[in-house]
Amino acid sequence: MTCRLKSDRGNSAVHPCSLREVLRAIPKAMVDKSGQEVIEVGSHRRGIVEELEKAHIYIEQMHKHINEQTEQNKVQSAQIKELTERLAKLETKDNVVK
Repeated sequence: MTCRLKSDRGNSAVHPCSLREVLRAIPKAMVDKSGQEVIEVGSHRRGIVEELEKAHIYIEQMHKHINEQTEQNKVQSAQIKELTERLAKLETKDNVVK
């Protein structure tokens, strides 16, 4: 698993991290005297809900970003098509003049 962290400059870096580092709101299980892992169900559920809310916000942001990129891609594709057509016309005119 990798984590993507944004720096104060706005660029992001990917580095390895544990699931515990990613899901900070979910409390760690405790070990009782017999060696069994024990969790407090209420706080564990609250942590899960908090992490789901964070994931939902992140997904919404990524969806918006993807839509913006898609629109920008359409505009750039149209510009490329127009420039390609103009270049073809110029090349045709240049061949006719020679």
